[in-house]
Amino acid sequence: MKFLTKLFSERTDKSNQPHKWSMNPYQARYRAKMTVDSARKLGVTLDYSPESLKDVDMLIDKERETGIGLTKEMAAVMLSLGAYVGEVMVRNMGAKWAYGGRDEKHDPLMIIVKDRYAINVVSMVFRRFILGNSHSIAGMYEETEKLTEKQ
Repeated sequence: MKFLTKLFSERTDKSNQPHKWSMNPYQARYRAKMTVDSARKLGVTLDYSPESLKDVDMLIDKERETGIGLTKEMAAVMLSLGAYVGEVMVRNMGAKWAYGGRDEKHDPLMIIVKDRYAINVVSMVFRRFILGNSHSIAGMYEETEKLTEKQ
């Protein structure tokens, strides 16, 4: 059974071709809110707290267990979860959304923490989906928190 893809049931793309993603800060915030609202319909509470990132790990793992692979539909789900992770960091660490390079049309959106550390949170979510639990989203948040506390 597809778990997270129910969140985006209006999507009909079933191809197995991954696609390049792009997103601006406004779209990231919107996708994060959409993810919170959709998860609530499945009985999962995403409240923008650092603790909720354990639920993000669980949701990614549930979807990974379906064996569907990285379709365009699944990539859209992962992109939205990445936006949610970014918003958690923005709201709790004082991070900000920024482009990874000079060309906002082609460079991925990143999270900048303490004007010093850049994290591609969407990439982290894809890594968890593709490589499994050794790439914890909750763990990434905790490690980033520890790193920034040392400043």
